[in-house]
Amino acid sequence: MGESALSRFDEDVLSLPNVKYMIVFEGVNDIGNRFGPSRGGPGLPGLDQPQITAGQMIAGFKQLIARAHAKGIKVIGAPIGPYKGASYWSEEGEAARSAINDWIVNGGAFDGVTRLDSAFADPADPRQMREGYHFGDHLHGSDAGLKAVGESIDLSLFEAE
Repeated sequence: MGESALSRFDEDVLSLPNVKYMIVFEGVNDIGNRFGPSRGGPGLPGLDQPQITAGQMIAGFKQLIARAHAKGIKVIGAPIGPYKGASYWSEEGEAARSAINDWIVNGGAFDGVTRLDSAFADPADPRQMREGYHFGDHLHGSDAGLKAVGESIDLSLFEAE
């Protein structure tokens, strides 16, 4: 379903002048498309996606971090956002999201962490986005959701040392 973050990274980040920081908020489509139920209906093909593990996704994050660090860019990690209620949500995908998010928060590979996932999350069920914070698909942030996310970012993560 499009180019991977790794293949877009040079163009999307490294080719831009004066980048000093970046936030990585990536991975929900990878999880949903690979762990979720087939989205093909009767007579329709499902998504032809390669198998992927949480470990392989973590390896991809490590590559992004290493490539950014090689260019002097600090990398802020954001755990993968909640997506329960989206058409491709599954318990297996949720388990992968949880494992990857634990690594993002506690693995020590990022220069800092911002909890964009928590800003979007429904307090009653943090596996899904709060009502009014998505466009009805339980996946893409509404204006209110994006405002909450923007306001949740600790700006001290971007202060010079």
